Amino acid sequence: MSETELAKIIEAAEAEFTALFNAGDSLRLARLYTESGQIFPDDSDAVGGRDAIEKFFAELVRDHPRIRLVTKEVKGFGSLAYEVGAFTLLMREEVEYGNYIVIWQHQGDQWKLHRDIFNVKARTKREHPDAPLDSGFAR
Repeated sequence: MSETELAKIIEAAEAEFTALFNAGDSLRLARLYTESGQIFPDDSDAVGGRDAIEKFFAELVRDHPRIRLVTKEVKGFGSLAYEVGAFTLLMREEVEYGNYIVIWQHQGDQWKLHRDIFNVKARTKREHPDAPLDSGFAR
């Protein structure tokens, strides 16, 4: 598989992740990860296994934030690939901007998130916290 083809597959998987996150679907988000998947959140302990990942996302999406992901680089190595990207997380009171690296693992006919690390590089207060969150991606 070419790097271009792999990048398209990973970007499509990230689009599904974004849609599920923005819909608040923590169960289906967790299923995008391998059974032994791990998340390494900013300023927190690692979260491992699908059940713990589901609980992590259930808490995170409770207040209906919106996320935007931008893939910047994808490289594949057999059944593993890595992705480097940036995110914007729009919440009721603030916006977080950060970076992430995901190690993807090919299982069956799917690429699944295996290791997911992200960190916040900046936080800003929302100018209009009562405005609909979907309209907040002006930056």
